Amino acid sequence: LAELLTNELGVKSFITFCTSELSVENILFYQEIEFYRKHKQKIFQEDYDMLYLLQLAQNINSKYIIDYAPVQITHITSPVNKELKHLIQRLTQIIQQKNYAELSELQSSGALNEYDKTTITNETPTIFDHAQKDVFDEMNDSWPRYLHSDYYHDLMNHLAAEKIKLQING
Repeated sequence: LAELLTNELGVKSFITFCTSELSVENILFYQEIEFYRKHKQKIFQEDYDMLYLLQLAQNINSKYIIDYAPVQITHITSPVNKELKHLIQRLTQIIQQKNYAELSELQSSGALNEYDKTTITNETPTIFDHAQKDVFDEMNDSWPRYLHSDYYHDLMNHLAAEKIKLQING
């Protein structure tokens, strides 16, 4: 599964399969966390906008985590889900306490104190690690069915025709 998720065609095939199984929220959540991770890595490589990362975290939270989210992930283990919700609430409170609607305004105003900056810097980068692992494990449950599906066979035929090698252990 991990190898498949590194290939654009493989991801598209797996998304189509998950849609047919009514579990597309898993792969969509996983992909958004991967996007988040790419931005997370930039924090340590350059002077990166930490508040933008917080905004991404808030968007993921409102789309997948909160109760009645549009594409809610329901199978994140209870302690992880509780911890995640609590952490996002804490980070969101930092923004709300400053009475700023936009994160960019908050950053440019200099209104963040050192405690706020430390909280955002220390908490935001790892916020979704456990949740992503739970979702990956859930997608692994679908893996054997995917390997026997027409979606997988179509992908393999297409890759063979394009002479693209993809190592998938099944």
